[in-house]
Amino acid sequence: MTSWPAYLAELEQRLEIAEVGLLAGVLAVETFAPPEGIGPLPVEYGQWATALLDRTNTLEASLEAESARVATELAQARRRPTGPPSPPRSAFFDQAL
Repeated sequence: MTSWPAYLAELEQRLEIAEVGLLAGVLAVETFAPPEGIGPLPVEYGQWATALLDRTNTLEASLEAESARVATELAQARRRPTGPPSPPRSAFFDQAL
């Protein structure tokens, strides 16, 4: 059975990895569920848990912003022409034919 300090420490470590990964542009987010049977959060760990929740919310907002930025970049990349530019079109039409 995991204790609250061990659970919060593991959560904090995962947050640190995710925060550094986001800064480096390399991130793999894993689902993380609290262990069962741990019981209610003791009062002495309330501030630690609140700080981790705040960091989690900040990370989530950063992930959403980065996702939107990448989506915009991809949409712009799709609109850019690829390959060599097309030759210029003739400005005059030969009517002698």
